[in-house]
Amino acid sequence: MDKIAVSVIIPVYNVEKYLAECLDSVISQDIQDMEIICVNDGSTDSSGEILKTYARKDDRIKVVSQENKGLSSARNIGIEYAKGEYLLFLDSDDCLAEFVLKELYETAQGEDVEILTFDAECFYETEELKKREYKDNYYRRQKEYSGIWTGDELFCELIENDDFCDAAWILFIRSSWLNENKIRFMPGILHEDCLFSFQCYISATKITHRKWECLRYRVREHSIMTSEPSYFSLIGRIICYKEIMRYLMTHKLAARMEAAVSKYMEFIMYNIKYTDFALDDAQKIKTENLPVVDRLLMNSLGVGMAGRYTMSASIYELGFESLVRGNKKIILYGAGKIGRIVWNYLKQKGMGGKVIGFATSENNTHPTEIEGVKIKGIREYTSNDAILVLITARWDYQDVMIDNAKKAGFQKIEVIDFRLEQILMRRSL
Repeated sequence: MDKIAVSVIIPVYNVEKYLAECLDSVISQDIQDMEIICVNDGSTDSSGEILKTYARKDDRIKVVSQENKGLSSARNIGIEYAKGEYLLFLDSDDCLAEFVLKELYETAQGEDVEILTFDAECFYETEELKKREYKDNYYRRQKEYSGIWTGDELFCELIENDDFCDAAWILFIRSSWLNENKIRFMPGILHEDCLFSFQCYISATKITHRKWECLRYRVREHSIMTSEPSYFSLIGRIICYKEIMRYLMTHKLAARMEAAVSKYMEFIMYNIKYTDFALDDAQKIKTENLPVVDRLLMNSLGVGMAGRYTMSASIYELGFESLVRGNKKIILYGAGKIGRIVWNYLKQKGMGGKVIGFATSENNTHPTEIEGVKIKGIREYTSNDAILVLITARWDYQDVMIDNAKKAGFQKIEVIDFRLEQILMRRSL
């Protein structure tokens, strides 16, 4: 093959159940001048044999094997082997949508951009997972940002519109640019996309977005994203926080960019606290052996052993139940993961009948109901002093949602914080 347009990099680790579907979605694309670099990261199941079988049938598939070193290392190896003009990361339990690679390549090349970012569709292994881990809107931007931007301009725009997503696999990247800027995944940590994507955005001089769902993201049990929070998850997020803090301290930023980076760091901080709250004391004790700088940072964030002594879960839960029982009609404002957690909990407690509907900020919602309960825009509901609006969304949406609820005429408004969210999630499983 004289010219390689696209390198698809697929890290593989014990995914025998999903690997064939993933590979089929790539080899069936409508572009021939591509390579598929599969990095077998020490799989102990039949994934290695599946790779060999596919490689014998299609010479575009190149298999690289290594001892298990983690996702970051596997992706970095893939970058080193890549010969394509552009590259795309694809996790081995996900799939590409039909006939998207050619259009991605032609668009990126035609626009002469370093990065073309796109959206993704979620699909769930079970209905129970969909109820518990609802992510449909997380990888789907509300708007299209189809102009040619600098990376920091688009970063600011996405952050301000609550449209930023740090998944590395929704970035279609020019290989030479990535190498020139020496951007790689940090080895040995979880949530490595957080730092990698940030570095890509702040380094890019030409980037664009298309509101195309080019990738199908599988939501399954026991993946990194659906597993219980762990010590390693906490440390990964703290490292990302430190690295972005280092960037903030060593670069003079315009006011808009400074505000956007600060907001992104607040989001990471929220996830640090969210993860820490879910850990038991045995996992938190491990943080006492970290370097002193890391321990000081954790103390300042109130996590690890420094945050052990908090209000007990039973008090939080009893307070929430008292709030619900004291109201006859409740609107759950937020139909995503947190809204569904609250809904499942209330049903288990026999209080589901109090919920008269889900609300969103936009009138046009998809889907239009959850288990027969309607989803409508908050302004479509008739305000009433007897109705309690429960804000069931992440902290960075809450101020706007509270303001929207007030403008819609509601007076009784309460917020689900991250601690209560964790408690309700455990109880509703």
